[in-house]
Amino acid sequence: FRIYPNREQKNLIHRTLGCCRLIYNKEMSQIARAGLRVYFIAFIPMGINLLTSYYLQSILSVKSSLFISLLRNVILSSTAILTFPLIFGGNSLWLVMPVVECLVLVLSVVFLRRQQ
Repeated sequence: FRIYPNREQKNLIHRTLGCCRLIYNKEMSQIARAGLRVYFIAFIPMGINLLTSYYLQSILSVKSSLFISLLRNVILSSTAILTFPLIFGGNSLWLVMPVVECLVLVLSVVFLRRQQ
C-alpha cells in the first residue's frame, strides 16, 4: 500500500514529524548531558583499577588481580545495574560506573598496601 500526498499534506507531515524529532532530540541531549558528566567521573578510578589489576598480575598475585577484575566487571556492576533503578530511579544508572569504580579503587589500594 502506498500513499501519494499532495504538496500541502507533505508540508503537514514534515512539520509534524520534524517537530516531534526536534523535541525528542532536545530531551535526549539534556538527559545525556547530565548523565555523561556523572559517568565520566569513573574514568580516573577505572584507569587506576586497571593498572592495579595488571600490576598485581605481573607480580604473580593472580587471585587478587582476578578478584579485582571480577568485582568491577561482573559482581558489582551487575548488582548495581539491577538494584540502582529500583532504589534510586531510572536516571541512577549513570551512577553505576562511578560508584563501582570508586568501591573497587578502595579495594585496590588495600591489595597494593598488602603487597608492600
